[in-house]
Order: sequence, then C-alpha cells, then structure tokens
Amino acid sequence: MKKNKFSLLSKFVFLITIIYITIFINYHFYTPDIGSLDIIIGADTDNVETVQLTISPTKDLKHYYILLYEDGLQDNWLYFISNTYNKEAQHILDEILPQHTSKYVFVEGSPNKDAYTFTMKSKYPINHLTDQNHTFHAYLIVPYRIYPFPKFYYAKHQVFFINFSI
Repeated sequence: MKKNKFSLLSKFVFLITIIYITIFINYHFYTPDIGSLDIIIGADTDNVETVQLTISPTKDLKHYYILLYEDGLQDNWLYFISNTYNKEAQHILDEILPQHTSKYVFVEGSPNKDAYTFTMKSKYPINHLTDQNHTFHAYLIVPYRIYPFPKFYYAKHQVFFINFSI
C-alpha cells in the first residue's frame, strides 16, 4: 500500500513546528542574564546647579538601547526633545515611553563604548529644587531574535532619584 505524500509532508511540518516551539520556549526562559544599568550620579565641580549622570550596562552587549526620561509632567531636567528616525527605535519608544512624555534621552548602544555621560541642568534655580526628589526612569533594552520568529525585546527598568539638599 502506497503512503499518501500529503500525510508525510504534514507530519514533517508538524515535527519541525514542535522543534521550533521547543527551542523558542527554552531560549525564552533560559536566556542568559542581560545585566542591568550602572547609574552614577555625581555633582559637577564647575557648576553647583548641574548634575553629571553616567550610565553604563553591567554586561558586554552587542546591540542595545538605553532610554532615560523624567517622571511627571514638570520636566525639570530634560528640556530637550530627542528625535528618532530609525523604524526600530521609534517602535521601541511607542511601546515603552509613557504617552505624554516628549522629553527623553534615547541612545543606541555600541560594543565599542561602555559608558554614556550626560551633564544635566535644571530649568529652575537651585532654591526651587531643594529637598525634592526628582524621579527618573532608565531602561536597558536588548533586541533578541530566534529565526523564524519575529524580533522581541528584553527590557530592564530602573528608577533613580536626583535630590538636592542645601
């Protein structure tokens, strides 16, 4: 008796699908730790009203993004607007950035550079800033892809504060 070619093909496709799903689940749950961000907040020696912020990933990553924004609508510190033209970057921002946040820092990481330093100055004088916690959010975003599935992103979220007290 001759076997149906369609049943052999369907069994093969089913077996390949099961193998891919198994690989996807294993990689999804057992991927190595992507690390987190080291955030160092230091006072600027030249100007009392500025803060020097250094951000670096704890692990060596080939491709990653860093997103930084201030919590709340006051926008006391980040008073510039970043523009992104890359489709992938814009997709990440649409998914992670809160709806009414227009001021943020978005950096595409490189394996050649291990730290990013920003000097931030508030819009307001120092007496307005005293004894206030200014909340910032930092994301480490790492793209990940298992062929033939679409690309997805691991994101580590951290919250940190800048506080002035005289």
